[in-house]
Amino acid sequence: MNDVKARLQEELRDAGWHSRGCLPHFDGGEISQTVTFRLADSLPLTVVERWKREREKASPREMDSVLRRRIEYYLDQGYGQ
Repeated sequence: MNDVKARLQEELRDAGWHSRGCLPHFDGGEISQTVTFRLADSLPLTVVERWKREREKASPREMDSVLRRRIEYYLDQGYGQ
């Protein structure tokens, strides 16, 4: 790990962020936080597979933001059981 990365991680830790290698967490004391859970069928596998195929054809940077917006829009429609 280089010095810049080490300093950045130290600054994030000092600000309340930490990670065990998966998702980063924020310990904000009195700050309210929200967690959203979704059921597996709220985003069908066929849709995910189609989007993955489309992603392979586009540039990663371009498709990342498009994919995030698509996922959120699709999930907000309330499909599934």
